[in-house]
Amino acid sequence: MRKAISGIALALLLLGTLTLAFIAQPARAQETIYIRADGSIDPSTANITSVDMITYTFTDNNYDQIVIQRSNIVVDGDGYTLQGSGIQDSEGIDLTSRSNVTVKNTRIEGFWTAIHLDYSSSNNVTGNDIMSIGKYGICLWSSTGNSISRNNITNHAPKEDINCGIYLGDASTDNDVSGNNITASNWGGVYIDGVSSNRFFGNIFVGDGLVIGYMPQWDNVVENNLVNGKPLVYLEDASNLVVEDAGQVILVNCTDITVRNLNLSYTSVGVELWKSSNSTVTNNTITTTSMLGIFLWSSSSNNVSGNKVSNNLYYGIQLWYSSNNRLYQNNIVNNAIQALAGPSGYSNLWDDGYPSGGNYWSDYTGADMFRGAHQNETGSDGIGDTPYIIDLESEDSYPLTKPYPWASHDIGVTALTASKTVVGQGYDLSINGMLFNYGNETENFDVTVYTNATVLATLTSTTLTSRSSTTISFTWNTTGFAKGKYTTNAYAWPVPGETDAADNTKYSDVEVRVTIPGDVDGDFDVDIFDVVQITSRYGKIVPPVPPDSNADIDGNGVINIFDVVICTGHYGQKWP
Repeated sequence: MRKAISGIALALLLLGTLTLAFIAQPARAQETIYIRADGSIDPSTANITSVDMITYTFTDNNYDQIVIQRSNIVVDGDGYTLQGSGIQDSEGIDLTSRSNVTVKNTRIEGFWTAIHLDYSSSNNVTGNDIMSIGKYGICLWSSTGNSISRNNITNHAPKEDINCGIYLGDASTDNDVSGNNITASNWGGVYIDGVSSNRFFGNIFVGDGLVIGYMPQWDNVVENNLVNGKPLVYLEDASNLVVEDAGQVILVNCTDITVRNLNLSYTSVGVELWKSSNSTVTNNTITTTSMLGIFLWSSSSNNVSGNKVSNNLYYGIQLWYSSNNRLYQNNIVNNAIQALAGPSGYSNLWDDGYPSGGNYWSDYTGADMFRGAHQNETGSDGIGDTPYIIDLESEDSYPLTKPYPWASHDIGVTALTASKTVVGQGYDLSINGMLFNYGNETENFDVTVYTNATVLATLTSTTLTSRSSTTISFTWNTTGFAKGKYTTNAYAWPVPGETDAADNTKYSDVEVRVTIPGDVDGDFDVDIFDVVQITSRYGKIVPPVPPDSNADIDGNGVINIFDVVICTGHYGQKWP
């Protein structure tokens, strides 16, 4: 037995030593391999060979970045790996200022940028497997006439970092990007910014897509690409069209386009309008995108309505340099940032007026106790009583209190209040509630009010027409109720065909304390602090709103000598 224990201890010791040794290994310093302008390989020990100074072939894996200083050559990885060590801003293969270079058949991973073309032209990057951990898989900057084809690109950078599979920027033109498989790049499988006259054919995007940046860009051709197995619809200078089959939609300088009834989820940007106007985006589901649900850039007079925009990792809806757009009856749910309407000075409407309403915001916390265009008439209407604030200049004036569209059969309890939060045992308080019929049909139903597990009242045969509300009110006499804390709730019994029972139960916003008569501060004793609360309000006619109403012990609507007598009559008593 002792030997067995010794063996286990030794094994654990060795395991711990090996683990520590593994953890303690420092990141290997990145060195550089050069293919020099004269055709030589520096250092000569690199796992690359060439017999003609034209074709350079890997003979094994390489663990250093490669800087190519010679044009008109072929770099053939022959299936081997170029492995980086994860250093920020590292580059796998640097093609700066090179032309007519082919990079093929190479597995490249662990670099901030796998392949970098800067002021480069007529190069061919083809048939590579690229796994970037940083910013770009392939980056083209001020580069012209290059071919990027048949590469498999996966970006494993953390979601909080900006990264993309292929980036084209700073006036890159006349490049062909075709036949690439691009997966899970959170700022775009392909991101283009300030470029023109490029061609994108036959690329397959999974979990990402195409993103148009902020700088001007025109005359790009985007055809026969797929996003999550559906067409990537890219329209430039188009008008009077309806888009009903797509995995992603991008409109550039378009007018009068309708995008409807689509599932545009799990991409980079679901719908992007770039300098487009008078178009409609409606009844689409856009969820779990890596950037945005809906993006309008320098676009005006568009209608965005009836969409489900949820669980997107950066923004739900973003408007940038865009004005006079109307956004309403969208369900905007659990996005990292629900909406962004900047910059300052651009005005958009985030609702469709009353009674049509605005949008449903999952983080809206306002109540629904009033109705009307100014939300000052008694009665619920399914619209929040206070605006939803987007920023200092933008708000949804009529936020919906539940997702749109409302169902045919759906009732709810929209409010429940108590006239007191502290009540003397044996005295009365009022419970008031608000019921609303969200549905399209007249409904007849019962409502039961509970405190803790005790039924306080059942109201039978409440009738509500479509989109109407009513109040419920009854008196709770606390005789026979033990001293303590009580939580009150109202339950509207579901109607036939009820589609959303979650809001059939409503709990009061505050708990009620049944206590010694005269204890008005709710600490279960009667002392000088209670006397002060009563005398400081003496003579006040009180509405049924705490804390003033707590000092009206007998509930006759005025704080007077009778309340003082009740308090002093129990002075010094404590519970328990």
